[in-house]
Amino acid sequence: MGVLPLPEDLSRPLAPGQSDELDSIDAVGNYALTPHWKDGHAYGIYTWDYLRRLCPCGEDHSGG
Repeated sequence: MGVLPLPEDLSRPLAPGQSDELDSIDAVGNYALTPHWKDGHAYGIYTWDYLRRLCPCGEDHSGG
């Protein structure tokens, strides 16, 4: 598996418009999500583990 980007590497301002408006989210099995955006794009599978690491709260969400 490749190296996942750090949250600070993903921080880029978006131009106003539909590309930053979430339309829906689909589950991918029981391990991930795929977002669908109002501009029609739906790229990427985001695992629960990856999304937990993006959480800004600083709490341990590992469940262990």
